[in-house]
Amino acid sequence: MAICMKLQAKNLLITQPWTCSKVWEPIIQKVLELIQVIKKYSHYLNIANERMQEIHHSDVLAQDLTVDLKVYTINSIMHMKRRYGELSEFLKSKEDYEYVNLESFLSNDVFKKHIYIKELQFDVAVTIYQYHQGNYLGTLNYI
Repeated sequence: MAICMKLQAKNLLITQPWTCSKVWEPIIQKVLELIQVIKKYSHYLNIANERMQEIHHSDVLAQDLTVDLKVYTINSIMHMKRRYGELSEFLKSKEDYEYVNLESFLSNDVFKKHIYIKELQFDVAVTIYQYHQGNYLGTLNYI
């Protein structure tokens, strides 16, 4: 509402007699273009707001978990790399089917984290659950 009132005020401003000078023509043209862009953006924001309200009040999930969740099994191997020894021993101390968040075993460095997860090795078979949270939140990794 406030944007519309400001746009109307700008429309009135450019119809003033002093704006008839040739010097003002390029400026007035740019102002008119800006008004159109602002109107389109205001319309877009209203539609986006209505859609967000629908999603917020809906009983249907906004996220498709079948797309964002990846589940796979890593088979056991006889000789694993030493860097996985601590995690392997930790898993042996846990009950079967108990979820373990891998975050405490991962590096803060994104590349090292990716390689660590990509090359995971264990002396027991495990199932990896990766949930992509989207945007800046990253991926949750569980065993």
